[in-house]
Amino acid sequence: MGMEEEGKVVKMQMDDGTNKRGTFTFTGEDHTLGNLLRSTIIKNKKTEFCAYSVPHPSENIMNVRVQANDGTAIEITKKALERISKVCDVISEKFTAELAKYKNNLMQDV
Repeated sequence: MGMEEEGKVVKMQMDDGTNKRGTFTFTGEDHTLGNLLRSTIIKNKKTEFCAYSVPHPSENIMNVRVQANDGTAIEITKKALERISKVCDVISEKFTAELAKYKNNLMQDV
């Protein structure tokens, strides 16, 4: 099963019929998203195990392995990605506001 968004492809390979264990392969991603996603997923109390790997620097993929003790690996991964997206939105908003203040102060000093 795969899902495409803005040129990014995520492939899911579930290990059992319950969807409690699976590997998600992200095309075009590396350690930046891998480590952030792993650390976000592992904080979820429904997570039993989570790890990521970048198989080789010449391969343009990053794998995330998730095992759930409650719920499904898909739910846990989706929730983590949504959380990361919200955090990025807040950071972007705050950065944009502070940049506008900085530029305004520069204009006043001229």
